[in-house]
Amino acid sequence: MVGAWAGVMLDNSPEGLLIQKICRLEAFASNLDFIFRKMIFSGLSKTVSFFYRKPSLLSLDVAAGAVISSAFFARHLRVTPVPWLQLAVLGGAVWCIYTADHLLDARRIKTSRVAERYRFHQQHWWVLFGFLVATAALTAVAALLFLPGIVLVFGAALAGFMLVYFLLHHFLPRRYFFKEFWVSVLYPSGIWGGMAIRSGAITAADWLLLAFFSAICLQNVLLLAWYETDEDVSQAQISITQIAGKEWARKLVLLVGGLGFCAVGVGFGFLRHTVFCTADRQTEPVFWAIFLMMTAILSLMAAFPTFFRIRYRWLADGVFLLPGFIWFV
Repeated sequence: MVGAWAGVMLDNSPEGLLIQKICRLEAFASNLDFIFRKMIFSGLSKTVSFFYRKPSLLSLDVAAGAVISSAFFARHLRVTPVPWLQLAVLGGAVWCIYTADHLLDARRIKTSRVAERYRFHQQHWWVLFGFLVATAALTAVAALLFLPGIVLVFGAALAGFMLVYFLLHHFLPRRYFFKEFWVSVLYPSGIWGGMAIRSGAITAADWLLLAFFSAICLQNVLLLAWYETDEDVSQAQISITQIAGKEWARKLVLLVGGLGFCAVGVGFGFLRHTVFCTADRQTEPVFWAIFLMMTAILSLMAAFPTFFRIRYRWLADGVFLLPGFIWFV
């Protein structure tokens, strides 16, 4: 059979010429795949790893994403001038929250198999704890001295909810507490709320964009929980994917992405001149386009997990840097 096939390939008949062309195309595709995956993608991954690994382990990318996203909403809500000091306080607060959470988790985990970020916090626990105390103190002083009273009241209320979150997350049995839903509510509340109370009237478009951002946050935490299910099991961590199932979480990520595209399509199709684009909001489509890009990336990560398995966390958290593009429009 092989000999017959080889004979067809070597002769000059139409079938043989066609098979030779197919073989050449397969060889070209194989070489192209090698160049992309092994050279370009691998080289890019190593470059990103060199510059992004430590900031990611230190949660600096999360803090930067919070600051950029809040600045994005300041632009959308027409807050002028942009309160950069408030953004700095927000970044410090977000970094303290994530670092405290990681330090508590790192102290609790006793298994030998531990994620790199928790191992990093275990190895540098006291140094990070010192930076945490200093950053928390500086952030609190800056907030008390320079932020308006209404912003302080909002921050204090949000801090109360964060305290409840910490108590439930670290002391309530894990099977009764799903941090994914808490994060998808508290994180966007802090990002959007601080700018909303500085703004004037909040329109329907503002609420819709907040709902879209909250959905993206839910996508993010569900996607990370899905990717890290086996890792969580080995570390005795409980996530929603272990209770509801990995496939359920993956489908929910895709569903949220699909609903986001549908909502934007319907909105711009039927409400273009009322809710979404008024006379003073000519750049409104750009805000939604950025969020569509964010949800599209997260949806692709859920649809093709094998391809995105390498550096998935960097990409999932890195999408919150994309709102920074609004400042180039």
